[in-house]
Amino acid sequence: PTEGVNAANKLITQDGVKAIVGSVSSKVSIPVSEVAQTNKVIMITPTSTNPKVTVDNGKRKDFVYRACFIDPFQGTVMAKFALETVKAKKAAVLYDNSNDYSKGLAEFFRDAFKQGGGTVNVFESYGATDKDFSALLTKVAADSPDFLFLPDYYNKVNLIATQAKEKGIKATLGGGDGWDSADLDTKATEGGYFSNHYSPDDTRPEVKD
Repeated sequence: PTEGVNAANKLITQDGVKAIVGSVSSKVSIPVSEVAQTNKVIMITPTSTNPKVTVDNGKRKDFVYRACFIDPFQGTVMAKFALETVKAKKAAVLYDNSNDYSKGLAEFFRDAFKQGGGTVNVFESYGATDKDFSALLTKVAADSPDFLFLPDYYNKVNLIATQAKEKGIKATLGGGDGWDSADLDTKATEGGYFSNHYSPDDTRPEVKD
């Protein structure tokens, strides 16, 4: 976030740009959007899904735009999918408390899942630098949920999913667009699902693949 703000300030004050494309992540886009809004410079983010990117205290930032869905929608879709397609009745959620994207998506999923009739007994957070999730996963294992929602980026999901398997957790894994990467550990996350920016109308080979 700090580097993002510094880059935005340089682009605006030194380079005199009229528009900024980015950032990719909500964690960086939120503070950068404040710089853009203050300086009346157009900002467009392709994939930052947190509502705070374009709205501040209920007021629309009129210089900031996005080309993607937002997390209230993404969280609701995944909760509905878990309830109706996976037939889950009980979910657990683990999220990064220091990351607006992860925290927001976790809350939207939890609320929609409960509103749909499901229960969430385990709703736990971890830190940005954590690598050992055994204590949290012990709680998950003890609760025996049908669905384990991991709203984070692929690199952290790889660690948690691997450790979840080692704990013998059988829950179906789920997440958001942060999972989308060629580096996602498909063995550790096998059988899981994630929401993503996708259109079946796009016929390009890489999209179909």
